[in-house]
Amino acid sequence: MSQVDRLIFIYNANSGLSSAIMDSAKKLFKLKACGLCTITHGLVSEKKDWKNCQTELNLPIDYFHKDDMPDTLKEIVKGKLPCILAQVSQENIILLNDEQINSCLGDVATLQTKLKESMQKNNLS
Repeated sequence: MSQVDRLIFIYNANSGLSSAIMDSAKKLFKLKACGLCTITHGLVSEKKDWKNCQTELNLPIDYFHKDDMPDTLKEIVKGKLPCILAQVSQENIILLNDEQINSCLGDVATLQTKLKESMQKNNLS
């Protein structure tokens, strides 16, 4: 079993205040927002449930947006966003793709369950 060094979350949104405001507006009006944003953030800040989940995961997490992710990650995800990767000994493994994240419907507990299942499936701890 391989040890996960860190998780990498990549949002299907651009970085910056104007993008954050736009994403909040999409959530407010129930328009198609980034599925990962919907899980980790409410209208104005990080969700409390997500903060608790981070503590339980007990792994460092890097966050990127589609406009600020490193080129090495762009090559791996090929525009399929949002997604979550595990970094294992300098290798990045996609744990959850856009369909899997979007199927969580904004629920932190569902995401946490899917993450754990994917880690087990990939023989990761």
